[in-house]
Amino acid sequence: MKWLLVIASVFLVSILILFYEVRSLDRKYSTLITQGTTQLGLVQRISFNSNRRHMLFYQSVHGPDSLERRRLLGELDSLGRKNTELFDSLVLTNADFPDHLKIIEKAKMARKKYGDQEMTYLNLIRHAEQKIAQTDLDRELDNNFLVYQRHINDLFHFKNKDVVDFSDQFTEETKLNSAAVLVFSALPFAVLAILVVFVVILLRQVVYHFNSN
Repeated sequence: MKWLLVIASVFLVSILILFYEVRSLDRKYSTLITQGTTQLGLVQRISFNSNRRHMLFYQSVHGPDSLERRRLLGELDSLGRKNTELFDSLVLTNADFPDHLKIIEKAKMARKKYGDQEMTYLNLIRHAEQKIAQTDLDRELDNNFLVYQRHINDLFHFKNKDVVDFSDQFTEETKLNSAAVLVFSALPFAVLAILVVFVVILLRQVVYHFNSN
């Protein structure tokens, strides 16, 4: 009777531990998904804003009149401020992760180099009453923009890989914990089976000894 009580207790404890592990895994995945998708979303918005800004830049360069160019330049400034806020959010979120900050800083440096080149061109636009003819500045600006976009893509892939790696880590932890719970649950049954075998052998020995006498 006592052995049955022990087995039932161990089985109940195992069920509770397994339930806790499932809940813990669910919380970890929820946190992972929330943080991962949020940061990936920030990077995607940076990419979208920078592409739109680059497109609007050339529209402003070849705009039909000075009024339209000023309107487009206003939208350029707005997109630039948005991306600054997005980068600041990424830096703040990853303040405790040097590897992440390193990738973010590379993207920011590429953005600054592109921005400096863009500013040179914008100064020409702001002081021009007529649209500016296409020059070698176009090609240089495009090259800097492509480098900037490559760093943004690297940041996105790095963040995405980070999410996948954490997911794999949680999966391995769950497998190990589940195996430990199963072993813990089966242990009383194994001990009971050994005892039963031992008792059977002992009884056979007693019977054999009794018959021999």
